[in-house]
Amino acid sequence: MIIIAAYGVLFVMGARGRPADGDTMRLRYAACAEALPIVQGRVDAMGLGDPHFETKPDGFELTTRLPVEVERAARIPIALAQTGDLQVLDAETGDVLVDRSHVTGSLVRLDIVANPSTIVFLDQPAANAIADFRKAAPLGAIAVTIDGDRVWTHKNEHPLDPTRLDVLTTKTTLHEGTAQVAEWVVLLDAPALPCPVQLVSSETVEVTEVP
Repeated sequence: MIIIAAYGVLFVMGARGRPADGDTMRLRYAACAEALPIVQGRVDAMGLGDPHFETKPDGFELTTRLPVEVERAARIPIALAQTGDLQVLDAETGDVLVDRSHVTGSLVRLDIVANPSTIVFLDQPAANAIADFRKAAPLGAIAVTIDGDRVWTHKNEHPLDPTRLDVLTTKTTLHEGTAQVAEWVVLLDAPALPCPVQLVSSETVEVTEVP
C-alpha cells in the first residue's frame, strides 16, 4: 500500500493535524511587500499557533507559537524565508530542463516501508521536455534542485512518469526525512518568493495566560 496525502505526516513540522504548542516567538524579516502573502500562506499551511503579522518599513514581523519539538521549531523560521525555487536539470551539464513555473502541486508520500518522498506534479510542457531529454540522452540523468541544492538524481535508464517526480528525502532517519519532505510541500504548494527574504531577528515572547 502507498500512502499519499499527508497532513498526517506534516505534523512533524507543526503543520496541520496538530496545533503548535511550543514557545511563542517574534520573528522579524526584511522583505519586499509582495513576499508577505506568500509567507502568510506558508504559516497557514504549517498550522502555526495564533499567528499575527505586522508590516514594517523594510519587511514584516510575525508573532506565532512554534511546535514544541526543538529541531522543528528551529527550522521553521528559516523555512519561511526560503525562496522555494525548483529546477529540473540535465544532471551532467546543469542545463535547465524545467523551471518552477511548471510545478502544479506536490504531496508527501510514504511507501510500504515508510520511505518518505515528495511527489512533484508537473504540467504537460514540462513532462514533454523531460521525456524528450530522456529519449535523446538514454545514458544521462535528470537532477532536481530546490533553492540551488541538488536533492534528487534519476538515471534516464530507469522508468519515470515525467508528469510526477517522486523526489526522495536526503535524510537518513524517518523523523528527519518526513520533516524534510513536508517542508518541500509547504514551499512548492505556494508560489516562490518574488524577492529575497531575510530573518533579521528572533526572540521568545512571554505569554500571560488569562485566568
